[in-house]
Amino acid sequence: MRKKELEIELSKLKKIEKPKVELEQYQTPADIAADLLWKAYLHGDIEGKVVGDFGCGNGIFGVGALLLGAKKVVFLDLDESAIEVARENAKQFNNTEFVVSDISNAPNVDTCFSNPPFGIQSNDKRFVNELIKKAKVCYLILPAGRRIKGKIIGR
Repeated sequence: MRKKELEIELSKLKKIEKPKVELEQYQTPADIAADLLWKAYLHGDIEGKVVGDFGCGNGIFGVGALLLGAKKVVFLDLDESAIEVARENAKQFNNTEFVVSDISNAPNVDTCFSNPPFGIQSNDKRFVNELIKKAKVCYLILPAGRRIKGKIIGR
């Protein structure tokens, strides 16, 4: 699969119809998700790995990881209705797990992806600090210059 094909497939995914403001639910655009997933794929962080899509929303990162050869993807979100959308988007895959929970209950994975809340309605630092404990490698979308524990997260 080429990067452009990945973007096209991700653009076809069902979106969350009624995003919850208090959970800072917003859709990650397919082109941005494809860019981040492709970077991780080129670094060897997807193919054959257990991947977490934490705060998964509609599951765009998890579905992308599956399309790129992830061994298994764990979709985790606090919102049960978001998990149902992610489940529908990933229905063609068998190597999935869906968890309705807070980030503190996320399982350990090889690689995680997240477009976490930016802290307008919730505590993004707590979420990100928990998130980075759960994976060997994390790919996050954060506002420019966001610092967590004194470091800028990213490769």
